[in-house]
Amino acid sequence: GDVFTWQEPFDVVLFYNVLYHLKSPWLALERLRAITKQLLCLQTRIVLIEEPVLRLYSPLEAHRDDPTVFCDPSYAAVELMLGQAGFSKWEVIERWESHVIMRAR
Repeated sequence: GDVFTWQEPFDVVLFYNVLYHLKSPWLALERLRAITKQLLCLQTRIVLIEEPVLRLYSPLEAHRDDPTVFCDPSYAAVELMLGQAGFSKWEVIERWESHVIMRAR
């Protein structure tokens, strides 16, 4: 389903490898908060910058074979967006190179 129009809430929402494909990742996290009853599991690419930034790409700049990659957030930006979206707690499950897996409540 489309995260921007989905209405039915879920106990657990899995959101893997989607955030960096969206033109509005912050809005997507707000919508996910609205439909998540208990737990959001999130995996995304990140840029290795300490500040909360959202690295934007032109088509095919990030991936030669995938024009749908629009942005990469930094880890600090993911935390900021989760908090601003209404999640009160989050934790890293795994982090490697330019990816992170998190749980948020």
